[in-house]
Amino acid sequence: MRTSKHGGRRPTATTREVTKLSFRGRLTAFFVAIVVLPMIAVAVLAVRVTEDSGDGESDAMLAASLEASVALYDEALAGGPKDIARIADSPRGRLGAGRR
Repeated sequence: MRTSKHGGRRPTATTREVTKLSFRGRLTAFFVAIVVLPMIAVAVLAVRVTEDSGDGESDAMLAASLEASVALYDEALAGGPKDIARIADSPRGRLGAGRR
């Protein structure tokens, strides 16, 4: 009875491919795993951080604009009764009130 060197089983295609992987192929796979994949991960993280930074700058500009708008609105609201009294006391204001 003849037995093969693989324990009586024929090697599968994947076993053959793994055993036939050359030193150059193993070195390339090692390089990709150690160098290329981490570089891709760092690039993705850098893009995300840059986008978040841009969003933060936009948020800061909008907050400053909102504060200025609220200040102008409050100023106009505080001066409103004075403007109404001035218009009511003017001759044109009296004419407009008399038309009704």
